Formats: sequence, C-alpha cells, structure tokens
Amino acid sequence: MKMVKNKGQVEISFNWIFVLIAGGLILFFFITFIVNQREASMEELGRRVQDRFDSIFTIIQQTPDSVQSFDHIATELEFMCEEGVQSYMVRGSSAVTFIDSQIIFSPRYIGDSRLVAWTRNFRGPYPVTPVLYLSDDRNMFYFIDDGENGFVRDLFNRFPDAFQKELIREDNPGLEDKGYDFYTIIFSDDSRSEFDVTLLPDDSYTRIRINVTGRHGDVPYGEVRDGVDEDVVVEFVGYEMALGAAVIGDANLFECSKDRLLQRYAASNEVQIKRVHELWGGYQAINPDHRCGIIYNETGLAMSGLENIKSHLDGSVNYEDLASIMSELQDLNDQSRRIGCAWFY
Repeated sequence: MKMVKNKGQVEISFNWIFVLIAGGLILFFFITFIVNQREASMEELGRRVQDRFDSIFTIIQQTPDSVQSFDHIATELEFMCEEGVQSYMVRGSSAVTFIDSQIIFSPRYIGDSRLVAWTRNFRGPYPVTPVLYLSDDRNMFYFIDDGENGFVRDLFNRFPDAFQKELIREDNPGLEDKGYDFYTIIFSDDSRSEFDVTLLPDDSYTRIRINVTGRHGDVPYGEVRDGVDEDVVVEFVGYEMALGAAVIGDANLFECSKDRLLQRYAASNEVQIKRVHELWGGYQAINPDHRCGIIYNETGLAMSGLENIKSHLDGSVNYEDLASIMSELQDLNDQSRRIGCAWFY
C-alpha cells in the first residue's frame, strides 16, 4: 500500500514538473514574441521617421540662408559622427540612417519638441554647399560675453532668434536652470574666467571654448577646445565652421562633421580650379597681357594652395593659409567684377 502511494506521488511530481516546463516554454514564447513585435514596431517607426526627416532635410537645404521651424516632433533623434561618417537614429531603434548628401551640425540629441532648422552657405569664398544647423526647444545656448568686439558675442548675434539663446554678461551672477533638458555653454579666452554652473543639473550641460586666432579680411580662423577635455583641440576657418562648433557643443563631434565639410570643399575646389584655368587659357591664347587674363592667372595661382586640402585632412591643413587664400580669392573676384571680366563664381 505504501509503494502504491509513493508511485502516485512520483507521478504527481512528474506532472507538476511537466506543467512547469511547458508553462515556462509558453511564457518564454510569448515574451519573445512580444519583444520581437516591439522591436519590429520600433524599427518600422524608425524607418518612417527617418524617411520623414530625410524629406525635411532635403526641403530645408533647398532654401539656403533661411530659418524654418517645424511643429512638435514627437520623436527624439540621436546624431553621431565617427571617422568622417555622419549618421542619426531614432532613440530606442537600432535602424541607423547615414547622412551622405547633407552637412549637418546638431546637438547629439534633438526632437520630441519644436524643431528649428537654420541653413547657411559655406563659402570658400565661392558657394560650396549648404550647411544645416539643427536645434529644438529643449536645447539652450549660453554665450559667455567676451566684450563688444568679442568673437563669442559675434557668434551670439549671428545665431537666429528662433534658437534658444542668451548672452551672459559680466554682471550676471550665474547660469540658471530654466527648465531646458540640455545647456551648451560657449565661451572664449576673453570671456570672464569663471562662471557658476552649480544651478544647472548634473550631466545637463556641456562647455566648449571657441577662440579666434586671427582674420584675413572677413574670414576668421582659430581653434575649438572641448570644455571637459582641454587636450582636444580642433581648428576651424570661417563663420560656418565656428557656428557649427557652437551648435554641436562637443569638440570631437565637431571635428568629424568639420572634416566632412572640408571634403566637400576639396571636391568643389577641383571644379573651380578647372573653370579658372579654362578662363585663363582663353585669354592666354588671344592676348596674354589682357587684364582679365592676368587676374585669372593670379586666381589660379592662389587656388593652387587649395589643391592639397583633401590629402591633408589628417590634421596638417594650415587654417591660417586657408583663410588667407579665401580672402585673396574674394578680392580677385571683386576685381573681376569691377573691370568687367567674367566672374569665376
């Protein structure tokens, strides 16, 4: 009788084990199914959002030198740039969109709010490519004033009013937390040496130092230093690059995006140099001493200094020389206009 009872207990135990295993497998199946469905939904959402943003970026860049706002974007984007390859993705999705045609300067995270897009033409000095600057209502830009003729104040004045921005003057006691998700603090060596950030939440701000070293005509050149790691130094030339550093607020991200802009500049130079040589060759064949031919010859000589940009993207580009050439080309083109020669741009 006792053996029968033990046998029954063993059968019941095996039944429970079977039920537990089967139940676990069913539960695992449903959890896996739900997770896969959620991931698939996020991937589909990511693709739809990215298609929408691709269209927006294309439309925006067709109207350079403009500022456009877009109503609440109910999705957050993360921008990345590594080894000269720029991309973005919808946060929570693994679908990555690589940015091939546009040059974009943006904070790392934007979206889930009103989007602001600002375009300017990068000129070298001829039009090279539209540059797109992105921000939103969640990002605030604090400019630490560096005086009436300061470069930081100049950048502040060039920022569109549609961006959330504020110039912090000497009499301001500190940087206030005004409810934004993220703050970018832009300053220079000429800004006041200390500014209080204790009122800002931890991990809610970044700092970037932008110093102008000199100018050739209207073309500034200088360096960008990361506000956290001062050893990270990135050079720039022109306002479009400096404004890009201010918008991004991260020296490493800025360097990657800036190099993409330089690559576009190098490709554009090849076209412009060819055009100038054709103009010069036409006068050389007819009258080598014609004043237009002389200007085109000088222009070609100046442009020869731009031919090695592409091969020097490893950091050996001389930005002071680049600013000088840009300014000289602007002067030569202005001379062409004044004396009635065909403009080379």
